[in-house]
Amino acid sequence: MDDKETIELLDRILAPWVRELALTPVKADAEGATLRLPFAGALRHSGGVICGQVFMAAADTAMIVAISAALGGFKPMTT
Repeated sequence: MDDKETIELLDRILAPWVRELALTPVKADAEGATLRLPFAGALRHSGGVICGQVFMAAADTAMIVAISAALGGFKPMTT
């Protein structure tokens, strides 16, 4: 999947709060997917570090992209 296809997929299937993470594609092909998570102060919890739920949402989203790339398109799935 090229960047445009990946962005279109994310825009179409993600919940609004996950889209707010502003994940951007780096690479997506049959071997896997890499997304970039930009830093935003709102992602930090009271301890000053990025909240674990943010990383889990990013990892889950990357898995959706990786599976979609391997299947040649999005299919409803659990990750």
